[in-house]
Amino acid sequence: MVSRSADRSGAGMAGAVYSVSASRGKTLWPMLGLLICAGVFLFAASRYWDFWPIAGVLLALALVMAIGAVILAYRVLSRPVMLRVDADGIYLARLAVTIPWQALARIERVSVRGETVHSLVEAEGGHPVFDERGLLLGAAVNQRLGLPPLAISMSTLDGSAEALEAAILGFGRVPIVDTPEAQAQAGT
Repeated sequence: MVSRSADRSGAGMAGAVYSVSASRGKTLWPMLGLLICAGVFLFAASRYWDFWPIAGVLLALALVMAIGAVILAYRVLSRPVMLRVDADGIYLARLAVTIPWQALARIERVSVRGETVHSLVEAEGGHPVFDERGLLLGAAVNQRLGLPPLAISMSTLDGSAEALEAAILGFGRVPIVDTPEAQAQAGT
């Protein structure tokens, strides 16, 4: 669900609040994948029931997959706002934090595995928001996965990278720049 006080195309977004919820269509397949993996791990655990070290690990993996599916199901059914761009800054629900505009130097358009991801780059001198535990943990996880430390992906959200950029530029406070990798992909 995309709600804006401007038109649906994303054009003319100057000063308009842009909020995005989880996409039912984009989230359904990962949710089903997690449920299938949980089922496979449960089945495998039943085959190794007499050997508890293996069965225990398989049950733990099944539980993790099932919890992930429940979280995705919650996002699909209740459709909370996952991302909001407004006069205060950029609100990221998964980290429960609003990053104020003055904390950002720029936003870099990065190509990661064929998808456009927006990397938020901290302003010089830092900002206290970047010292919060959720942001530090999220940055560490992203870097382990080969992603920019603080990235916005629209892959499971209702909305597009273009609409996000239009909303950010509508507030006109932070430039959006291409990284060399994104420029190379756009040229091919």
